[in-house]
Amino acid sequence: MEFSPDGHTAITNGLFGLHVWDLSNRTHPRQVATLTNPVIGDASGPMAFSPDGQTVVTGGRDVSLIVWDFSDRTHPRRLSSVRDSDSDSLTTVAFSPDGRTVVTGTSGITAIVWDVSNRTSPRRLSTMETAYEVGNLRMISAVSAIAFSRDGHTVVAATDVAAIVWDISDRAHPHRLQTLSGHTGPVNAVEISPDGHTVITGSKRIVLWDITQVANMVSNPGDQACMITKRGLTAEEWARYVPDLPYRRICRP
Repeated sequence: MEFSPDGHTAITNGLFGLHVWDLSNRTHPRQVATLTNPVIGDASGPMAFSPDGQTVVTGGRDVSLIVWDFSDRTHPRRLSSVRDSDSDSLTTVAFSPDGRTVVTGTSGITAIVWDVSNRTSPRRLSTMETAYEVGNLRMISAVSAIAFSRDGHTVVAATDVAAIVWDISDRAHPHRLQTLSGHTGPVNAVEISPDGHTVITGSKRIVLWDITQVANMVSNPGDQACMITKRGLTAEEWARYVPDLPYRRICRP
C-alpha cells in the first residue's frame, strides 16, 4: 500500500493488479483505476510515488521497473517498462527526494540504481550487491526495504538479518559504507532520520543505529579522512574516493 504525497490518493495490491483509490472523501474511498501489466495480467508488487506525486513506479515478476504518469489519477498512463534479464523479481522500490533516481531491491542479492530523469527511458546506472560477511560465512538474501536520506546521498537497504548503508553521491559508482548486523530475525523495514544521523530498522525488535560518522563521511569526506588517516589522502586515494574534485591537501599540520 502507498499514499500519494498529498494524501488524496492510495494504491493497494489486488489479485489482478494495483488498485488506485480516491481518498478525497475519507468516509467514502472510491476506486478510480487499476494498474495492470499486459504481459502477465497484473502489476502487483512494490510501488512508490515520486515526491511531486506525478509519477508512480511499480514492479512485476517479469520486469524490473514500470513507470506510470499519474498526472490524471483516474487514467494512469504507462510511460515505460524496463526489462532486465539478469535481475530477479522486484521486492521493493524507493524514489530519491529529488525524484531523479529510483533504487529497486530484488529477490536476489542486489539493489539497482536507476536514472529516471527521463520518465520514458529509465537507465540502469549501477548495481549494489547486498551480500555480507558474518564470520567466515557469506550471507545472501533478498532486499526487503530501501530508504533514502533527505539529501539523497545515502541509501540503506534492508536484507535478511542486516541493513547495508551506501553512499550514492555518485549514482554510477555507489560506495558501500557500513553493514548494520546483529538482528535476530529478518529486517523488513528501514528508515533514515531527517538529519541523516540515525537509522531505524524493524526486525523482531526495533533497533536504532548511530551512523553519525558515516553521515559525516558523506558530507565532509576531507575532515573524516584527516581524522581517520591522520595524514589526509594521497593523490591515488583521492582519485579513487573523490574523483569529481581536483586533488588538494586537506589536513593541516
